[in-house]
Amino acid sequence: MSRTKIILIVALSLLLVACITGIVLFLHHGGGSGPRPPTPKPPGPRPPAPPSKGAALYLLPERDGFTYPDIKLTTSGYLIDPTLARKMFPGGIVAIANNAGDLESQWNNVKITKLVNASGLPLRKWITFYFGKDGSWCRCQNGAWTDKSKPAHLGEVQCSGPNKPCPNCKNSTDWVKWDLNTCSLCKTDNDTLCLTGTNSVVNKILGICEQHPDLDGIMFDDEVGDPTYIIAALEGVKTLWDNSHSKKLLLGWTATVSSANLPRPRNLQGKYTWDVCLGQAYTDTTGTYYEDSCTPAKDWWTLVGKALGSSPPSRGVPMVCGAGNCIGDQGKGSAPNDKWCIDERLSGDVITTLLQDRPSNFPWKNFAIWYGDYDENTGFFGCTNSGCKPDKGCCKGWKCKLSGCTPK
Repeated sequence: MSRTKIILIVALSLLLVACITGIVLFLHHGGGSGPRPPTPKPPGPRPPAPPSKGAALYLLPERDGFTYPDIKLTTSGYLIDPTLARKMFPGGIVAIANNAGDLESQWNNVKITKLVNASGLPLRKWITFYFGKDGSWCRCQNGAWTDKSKPAHLGEVQCSGPNKPCPNCKNSTDWVKWDLNTCSLCKTDNDTLCLTGTNSVVNKILGICEQHPDLDGIMFDDEVGDPTYIIAALEGVKTLWDNSHSKKLLLGWTATVSSANLPRPRNLQGKYTWDVCLGQAYTDTTGTYYEDSCTPAKDWWTLVGKALGSSPPSRGVPMVCGAGNCIGDQGKGSAPNDKWCIDERLSGDVITTLLQDRPSNFPWKNFAIWYGDYDENTGFFGCTNSGCKPDKGCCKGWKCKLSGCTPK
């Protein structure tokens, strides 16, 4: 075979190989009549990010939420400065809706959404439940007599009249044995038991919580009485919730600042170590926390830190008053035996300044603000707020007398 023919055959062979390779590649990438591989779909929307971990700002209102007329916003129109909130509270804004009012209207109040939107922080939802004698959950009160000066009546309740508060009460001189499921201090009769039964307080509260699957926590205000069964009820709600949700339900309560040193309210028996204690730095022998009405003491953080003691940094939450009946403690005046009523309500600007002054090494990074209903002619420890209107915002320079507290 001649050299020319050999070269021609080699060239044709290479051309044939190239053609076959081209056809294979064409079919592999979707050419021809063969089946095409499925076209990748564009990525869908990302699921919302979970709330950032870290310190949080807790906002706790009474029944009417954040609508009280004596709430004084910052000069720029916020509960606190949103830039400061973003810096200090990466864990979010915790709005604690009061179950005595409408929950959604509290979580969605314009003051809350405005701060959330301006700060870019997540909104975290809590609910606080009221266990007062005139409330829906009064069956969980422990009304038993505990004063050992009357040992014959320990564990009993004194009647206030026929069938009040227990069915076997005959008159107001009777005493009856306290029984959680039959004797109640409720003003209205009902068949709701505290801990047991399908109509129990536990199941009713759980039903409310189940309507809000993004709920973070539940709490109560521990002010009077014996909360033994309140603790048991809320822990019962947590147990049932945790059994059916991946996100565990947090537990909290309000009391004195130093109460955060306890694992649960009053250090009473329970199955959980509670998560958060909002400590009221107002109206409860707290006059030393303020140098004048609406003016925190210069060593406010030092005093609060001493009260928080050795409490876990995540549990102890100092709480100031942003509205309501926070006139009560008596501060010392300049003259001997001179005392003054202290208005402990703080405006948004004052709270912002207080937070800015917090020492960088202060262990308890969470903070809380309480917003309550303001009523005239009320107060504590011999101080009343007569003559100070809600829209005034601050009662300064009040002289304390036996009849109450009046402007000087």
